[in-house]
Amino acid sequence: MGTLSQALAAHAELGLAALVRADEEPNLQSSSLPYVWRGSARLPERPRGLAKRSHQLRMLWRWGAQGMPLLAAKHTTPEFGAVLARAIAEFQPDAVLLELAQMAQYLPLLRDIPKIGRAHV
Repeated sequence: MGTLSQALAAHAELGLAALVRADEEPNLQSSSLPYVWRGSARLPERPRGLAKRSHQLRMLWRWGAQGMPLLAAKHTTPEFGAVLARAIAEFQPDAVLLELAQMAQYLPLLRDIPKIGRAHV
């Protein structure tokens, strides 16, 4: 992804909206990244202890009752929807690259923006 971004940045302004772990957030501040707009939300963390049971029930609800693929259910966060809304308002992308299949759940937020999907197999 880094090589692709570097090459594209020579021809277009790039923005990045990403789900990241807490330890990855400082990497987004690097001045060497080719993105003129950056936004992120934290990946939901797997709870431990008593909270683990409610987390499991939430995953079961999303996966079983709502029919959401389990991988998407694990990456659902309202904060990322807000990041995408901000990207659309501030950066106004001409097109969007969805890098992973679990990002497909956010397609309705991208409305009429042309989309490119890339699945890792």
